[in-house]
Amino acid sequence: MLSINNYIYTNKGIYSLTNLLELYNASAKMPKVMTFDSDETSSTRFEYSFVEVDSILESDDVDIYECKFLDIYSNRNITVNCSGDTQIFQYNTILTDCDPIINKNFQVVRYLNSNITKTKLLPQWKTILSLINYGTKTPNICLGDTVMKFSSRRLINKEKAYSFRTTDNSIIPVFACLSNSTYYNFVLVK
Repeated sequence: MLSINNYIYTNKGIYSLTNLLELYNASAKMPKVMTFDSDETSSTRFEYSFVEVDSILESDDVDIYECKFLDIYSNRNITVNCSGDTQIFQYNTILTDCDPIINKNFQVVRYLNSNITKTKLLPQWKTILSLINYGTKTPNICLGDTVMKFSSRRLINKEKAYSFRTTDNSIIPVFACLSNSTYYNFVLVK
């Protein structure tokens, strides 16, 4: 779940979570949010797409963490404010000749698609609170198709948190960031 301070990447540009809540509460036409299909039963696995939001779930009095990620390609720190049960999609980097990650920095989606049959790839969702090894070499998905790694988390306060839902009430993974600039990357969280 995300705090109100985050920005979300949509088909109509970057929206603050506050703007999206205003549209939702006014029953106005909301933009589609960008997501990434990680479902192993899906025919569109490891593809970016835009999906419609059916509802936004609000929870009160949630522990909010400031989570920092490092975009290896641009060498920038990216921050997301989210709850401890928020998940990021991680995968292992392995030596391969099938669409390797170029210069250890980018081409992540082609790498995942070409190497999914390798058992050591282990693509999976992990909660922020379960990530205790800050020196981990396991990257996660970001909007820029670059290698991004979780670096740290810090409890900041208790506040309301929000998640995006589909018609069957499943959580929609979204790309979020505390910056509203495309100069920074957006992290996939659910």
